[in-house]
Amino acid sequence: MQTAPLTNDIAHTSDLFVAIIDKLMTQRMLDQSFDQQVTPSQLVALRYLSLNESSLMSDVADGLGISFPAATKTIDRLVRKALVSRAEDSHDRRVVRIRLTDRGRQLVSEINEERSRRFATVLGRMGADSLDTLQRSMQLFITAAIDDEETARSMCLHCGSQHHDNCPVKVAYLRLTKASTL
Repeated sequence: MQTAPLTNDIAHTSDLFVAIIDKLMTQRMLDQSFDQQVTPSQLVALRYLSLNESSLMSDVADGLGISFPAATKTIDRLVRKALVSRAEDSHDRRVVRIRLTDRGRQLVSEINEERSRRFATVLGRMGADSLDTLQRSMQLFITAAIDDEETARSMCLHCGSQHHDNCPVKVAYLRLTKASTL
């Protein structure tokens, strides 16, 4: 059985898929529709904060998989843009909570709506069977690719209130650990 050509084709196709998501669905969208108000990495931080309200800087760093100084730098830039605020914890003044401002929450909402619209346009060009196959295939790939607990933790999107039990990262984590939560 010759798997090398198929493996190469799948690897190439996955590279193209990632590039389309990154360049067309994120970078181009931010450039065209949002006048470069935020960078893709700042958008990731904003999305994290929209799903995990009132986070500590260490939560942001862990949630984004970046160093504490990198998280601080990103948050500093978002504070200067008035998209994020820092506030002392009401129970412990030494603790600083990071929250989206109303402006930040509105921007995340607008970006999510535009991204959904762009995805809907692309997915509308595909048939229902293709969509179902795409969804199942991506879930199976993600679950198969995660082969240790640390990878599962690092791949987790920390989607907070939008988390669902059939998340492929959670399925992989549970398979690996036999635990009940990620």
